[in-house]
Formats: sequence, structure tokens, C-alpha cells
Amino acid sequence: KQKHMGTTRAGKPFMNLVLADRTGDMEAKVWDRAEQLSGLFREGEIIYMEGRAGSYRGQVQITVTDIRAPEAGIDPVLFLETCPRDASEMITALKKVLRHVDNPHLKALNDRFLADKDFMSRFKAAPAAKNFHHGYLGGLLEHTLSVCELALQVSRHYPELDGALLVTAAFLHDIGKVREFKYDMQIDYTDEGRLLGHLVLGAAMVEEKLARLPDFPRELALRVNHMILSHHGEYE
Repeated sequence: KQKHMGTTRAGKPFMNLVLADRTGDMEAKVWDRAEQLSGLFREGEIIYMEGRAGSYRGQVQITVTDIRAPEAGIDPVLFLETCPRDASEMITALKKVLRHVDNPHLKALNDRFLADKDFMSRFKAAPAAKNFHHGYLGGLLEHTLSVCELALQVSRHYPELDGALLVTAAFLHDIGKVREFKYDMQIDYTDEGRLLGHLVLGAAMVEEKLARLPDFPRELALRVNHMILSHHGEYE
């Protein structure tokens, strides 16, 4: 997960590592043959490691004695935590919530995304974060469903709100994360994720769908994009 070279006070190179699988991570040190072993792998790659477990500042730390490249056919699920809930069941629950959107324009926008097979494939698999909430495969879908269900309840409790807009915004608020993150062997940011962020990416994705809905009211489009772009609040 992380790899950094350093030098001891005696001038000898060593390597700091953070090793991880889906159960968590731990720190490791390579004191001997650090430069040689470092050349065998890059950060983010899978390795076979041998070492001795010890304790440092109350945490388990591995002193690595050997590293080698793995054989082919490694299952990435071993290294990325996955949402415990079934993706198909969550999609069904999400579609059930979205059926409450009674504005025909907003329904058409939602349906554009639901019918986009490439988007839905990424939407079901993507994490919602790298280090914070729902930072695992399927986390984006789980988080979105939760927010949509909350939005529906809020709209029922406060009927003066535009419930259709609120639920639609809940569905679309984080869709940019399907492009913000990559998640092959570890969760990390894509280039466009680092440079633009999921708020801007999400608004751009909405505009792509709106281009095929020529009758969509412009004022309503502004409200949808505003809710996506502003949902993190203000920054000082």
C-alpha cells in the first residue's frame, strides 16, 4: 500500500512499508537488502513476504526478511474490502425509492443513468471514498441508497420540500466518484479525480445526460447541478 526508502544514522538504506489486504493493514520494515528487495516491486503491487512479527509502540510491526513476486492469477477480492450487502438487492431497493420521483423530467434524467449499463456497472462496484466512509467495493451504491432513503423520509416529513428534486439529488450527488476513483488492487484517485474531484465530474456527467433531454427545464437543471456542486458545503 505504501513504500518509502530511508537511511539509518549509520548511512544504511532501509525501507518502510504498509502491507494491506481486505482485513486491514500493518507497518513493516526492511533492514537488510533494502535496495535489492525494493527493485522487485512498486507501490500498489502484490507481493509474497516473509518476516518476523514484533511490537512497536503498541502496534504489530513486521520485520521483513524476504520478498518475492507472486504467481499469476491473484484474486483482487483478497486485497479489497467489499460491501457486506448484496449489490443486486441494493439496486432493487434504490429503484424502488426512485419510483417515488413523480416529476417527469427528473424521472427521465434518473432513467438515463439507470439504463446506462457502463455507468451502472461502475456505480455498483465503486467505493465511496479512499480513507473515509464506505471506503470499499460497493460502498458508493450502499452510501447512495442510504442517502436516498433518508431523502425520501425527509420529503415525507416536510411536504413543503420538493421531494422529487431532493431524492434525485440524493441519487446523483456522488456519481462523479465512479470516475474519481480507481480500484483494481487498491483504492486510489484517478488523475481526473485528483485534478477535478467528484463534484465537478458529477455535474459534467449530468450535463452529458441532459444533452439528450432537450425538453428538460433549464432552471431545474441548474437546481440539480447546484445540489451536486454544493453538497459539501462552504470551505473557508
